[in-house]
Amino acid sequence: MEQYYKTALGNTTSLTPAQLNRIKRNSYSRSSISLSLSPAGDLGGQMGLFMGASFITIVELFFTACYVVRVVVCRAARVIHAKLSSSKNSTG
Repeated sequence: MEQYYKTALGNTTSLTPAQLNRIKRNSYSRSSISLSLSPAGDLGGQMGLFMGASFITIVELFFTACYVVRVVVCRAARVIHAKLSSSKNSTG
């Protein structure tokens, strides 16, 4: 085989034959493990990947929406209370 390389390439012997049966190789197998929190983590990962949001961001948006609703309801209740008290004072 060495003679073939010398005749094919002239005087250069830069090619070296490799015997693939001597190369060690490792094989890995993938097994899935599902935990009770895996769906929440998967959902959070997908939201973070596609929407740039995390689970904490969704919770913060929920709390912000609840706060805004509370402020609006409290202001409406104050306005209604003020109207009722002014109507009682003017009629009474």
